[in-house]
Amino acid sequence: MSIEPGKVQPTYGGLVILRLNEIWNLWAKDDSVGALILCLRFADTLMLKKIKKKLKHDVEVIRKDLAKVSGMKSIDFFTTHLVRNRAARRVAEYWLPKLFSKLSDCLDELGFYEVPSRRLKAKDFKELEKVES
Repeated sequence: MSIEPGKVQPTYGGLVILRLNEIWNLWAKDDSVGALILCLRFADTLMLKKIKKKLKHDVEVIRKDLAKVSGMKSIDFFTTHLVRNRAARRVAEYWLPKLFSKLSDCLDELGFYEVPSRRLKAKDFKELEKVES
């Protein structure tokens, strides 16, 4: 039995897991700044209101820290970017584990990691009876 491409509908839960996987992969590749930015975007745009409320304070603090980093200056163009990159990496390495863990805990509380059981309905039994007879 094959599934037609038009019949498969992505779920919100699938999207959440996909985005978490992208964040995890960036973090594993040692791109903690990119992972933090993706995690912030994810928390801002794709999360449910319950989770947004729980993460609101953390997201605001992280954004302030990143804004401070972007305002840093040094002697010349090159060293300015080195200083900013190092500071951004420090911010990301500090905040990413906390934010990712909190986000993951919130999703777990709402049951996103549980596989829903597939319950048979009366119409399923009727279809089975038709096939058997």
